[in-house]
Amino acid sequence: KSEVNRFYSNEVFEWTDGSYQNANNWASGFPSTVFGTCVQLLLASEFGVQGQWTNIACSVKQPYICFRNGGSYGPTAFPPPPKADAHCPPIPYYTGSGSIYSPNYPLSIPNQQRCEYVLGAKEGMRASVFFPSFDCQRTSLALYDGLNSDTPFLTFNTTRPSINQSYTATTNVMKMVFSTNGPTAPGGTGWEAAFISV
Repeated sequence: KSEVNRFYSNEVFEWTDGSYQNANNWASGFPSTVFGTCVQLLLASEFGVQGQWTNIACSVKQPYICFRNGGSYGPTAFPPPPKADAHCPPIPYYTGSGSIYSPNYPLSIPNQQRCEYVLGAKEGMRASVFFPSFDCQRTSLALYDGLNSDTPFLTFNTTRPSINQSYTATTNVMKMVFSTNGPTAPGGTGWEAAFISV
């Protein structure tokens, strides 16, 4: 086994050098912090496929190798910071038009989240949303017609929305509920939604 140099912080896995997580290679059923909050690379097929990642207690000492190709090195290029916080928005109300994002987008999707987003259009208009980007596995995104509806008019579990196709409520309010509370950790980079009044 070998350490991957990632750790769990604020309910998200991060690289130990402070850069944001931009790659995933989890073995089936992982990540699972039950086994620890650090990450190891499987060198044998014990819990998954060789080369995949599993969790391990941070107190376990692991061998590691540092490798760089020959040549000159400039500063390390880090991916851009996420466009959204790693947690659900504290104030989930949006009016007019704009963009909203799943937690931690476009990096890893945090587990154990249930986020609500309420989109409001002007009186006499209808709330509409489309997705320029959608990369989610083991998540649920439900669209509700109005604020008080108990039944979604559309849910994306195993399916995904068509990119840039509009989904429109019959009223001036649409509620979106994004959930990552499944038995296994979510995968993907999340979603970006653009909302407008039509």
